[in-house]
Amino acid sequence: MEYYLTKRGNIIDDDRVLIPMVEGDPLYEGYLTFLKNNGTVENTDMYSDEELEQIHKESIPQTASKMRFFLALYNIGITRTMVYDVINQIQDADLKEIVLIKFDLSQEFDRYDEHLILIAQQFGITDKQLDDLFIEANQQ
Repeated sequence: MEYYLTKRGNIIDDDRVLIPMVEGDPLYEGYLTFLKNNGTVENTDMYSDEELEQIHKESIPQTASKMRFFLALYNIGITRTMVYDVINQIQDADLKEIVLIKFDLSQEFDRYDEHLILIAQQFGITDKQLDDLFIEANQQ
């Protein structure tokens, strides 16, 4: 088994598994044994799966203009009218009013806004698809 230091400062093994720096964790204990046996840690350009996921997440725009976001929705077959129909079906009056205020008055949408995610879920939009919509909205 070999260990590597990633560009993000984490230790990974041959399989690109991130080694948690937690005493008692079997991966960490294996790493300590490796070091005690004079093992050396090499720098690498590889990333752990967790780091790759974080890099991808960092590449997702955090906001999108309302107009561009609605255009991105339209490109996947969801119209503005359809969105407002879903909002108007919300039973909780307070929640409906908050969502309406955000959709009516916002200049841009926040990728991780709980109300945007709620509406997206009503259309069966996954987190990955929502990421893609934000990317598309920022490329128009």
